[in-house]
Amino acid sequence: FADLPDALPIIDAQETVPRMRWDVTCAPAPQPIPECSPVKCGRVVRDDMWTQAEVLQLRALCENAMQYGGGSGGPTIYDLASGALSRDNAFIDVYYVLRASGMDSPLTDGDRKLLMSVTDRVRSALEAEFEVSGLQLTAPTFFSRIAAAQKPRQANDEYWHAHVDREQYGAFDFTALIYLSEFGEHFEGGQFAFVDAGAEALTVEPREGRTVLFTSGAENVHKVHRVSDGVRLAFTVAFTCDPAKGVQDFLQNSVF
Repeated sequence: FADLPDALPIIDAQETVPRMRWDVTCAPAPQPIPECSPVKCGRVVRDDMWTQAEVLQLRALCENAMQYGGGSGGPTIYDLASGALSRDNAFIDVYYVLRASGMDSPLTDGDRKLLMSVTDRVRSALEAEFEVSGLQLTAPTFFSRIAAAQKPRQANDEYWHAHVDREQYGAFDFTALIYLSEFGEHFEGGQFAFVDAGAEALTVEPREGRTVLFTSGAENVHKVHRVSDGVRLAFTVAFTCDPAKGVQDFLQNSVF
C-alpha cells in the first residue's frame, strides 16, 4: 500500500527529527465513520512533542507500575484503563491488588494530569496530521517493557512478528508510540519497522521522547525487532472512531 518518497530507510536514534511524514494508500476500513475514519493515511515520526521532564515522568510512571508485575517470557504490559498488568503467564488487576493490600494507586495526581495532557496532545496531533475529527481514546492504551533477559516460553511471547493494529486490537483506528528508552543506550535490537509487501520499508530506532504516529489499518503492517540486550520501554496510545469503544474518562475513574 505504501507510496514512500525517497528518504532515509532508517531513522537513527542519534538524529533529531522535528517531523517526517510518509503517505500511504489507505486499506479499506470495515465500517468507515465520516470525518473520522482516515482518507489520507500515513506514517509520521516526531521528536518535538515532549519535554525531557515529561519523558522522565512517563518513564518513572511506567517503571513504578511494572514493579508489581513481570511477564514470564514475553513483554510486560500495563493497560491504564483496566489496570491489567502482566505477571507470570497471566494478567492481574493491579488496581484491585493494590487496593486489597491497602496500598496507594501506582498513579499520583501529577501522573494523571500528565497522562491527560499527553493523550490530549496525541489526539490533536493525529487529527491535524490525518485531517480527521472526533477521535476517542480507546483500550488498550498501555506501557510495555521488553527485556532481553526474558526468554519466550510460548508462541504469544514472540512479540517480533509483523502485525496490523486494527486486526490485533480491534478498536484501533490510529496509533501513537512514545518511546521512553533509547536504542544503543538502554537496549540493543528493538527497532520498529513498517513492512510493505513482506519487506521492511522504513525502520525507526527508538529515541527517548520519539513519537511515531500512524493509521492502524492494513496499510501499516509493522513489527518490533527482537530485543537482544537491555530493556526497551514504550507507551502506546490508541484512538478509535467508534464512540462505543472509547474510554475517554478512564483517567478520572475512581479505580485510580
